[in-house]
Amino acid sequence: MSNQSAALRLFLISFVAVAIVSSCAPSPTVEREDGDAATEPSNDEVGPMDGEGIEMQIYAEEDWYQARIEPEVLMRGVLKERESVVSPEGRQALLYQLVTEEGSLAVYAANAQARLDPFLDHRVEILGKLVDLEDEGFGEEIWIAFIEDLGSDGE
Repeated sequence: MSNQSAALRLFLISFVAVAIVSSCAPSPTVEREDGDAATEPSNDEVGPMDGEGIEMQIYAEEDWYQARIEPEVLMRGVLKERESVVSPEGRQALLYQLVTEEGSLAVYAANAQARLDPFLDHRVEILGKLVDLEDEGFGEEIWIAFIEDLGSDGE
């Protein structure tokens, strides 16, 4: 066996051993407010379906999002489905609306349906950019950087 083959074999054995040990390690514990220890969930166990307090990044790191000059705003409301008009001139990516005390606002959601659907009919907090496309023949819409679940709407 050549030195390269032996080195590769040793590397693979070490890699597998580390993976096995890592998967067997107990979950870290955190101290809760009541003083009891609780197991901290792994990233695999937490997702938007888990409800209140879950935050998800949507477009925050996209170049086109960052290039917009509008300042980021924080908005709260209930995320609802929106009827999207399918036409060559339409904005088919406006599949949701944020319903606030002041009214409703279209939510831009191109390629984000799978990430946003779990937030439907939930109270949410959105950090995003309020983009005015009236000059292009559309209207105002929110582009989401982050969305956080504040709990079920309860309707």
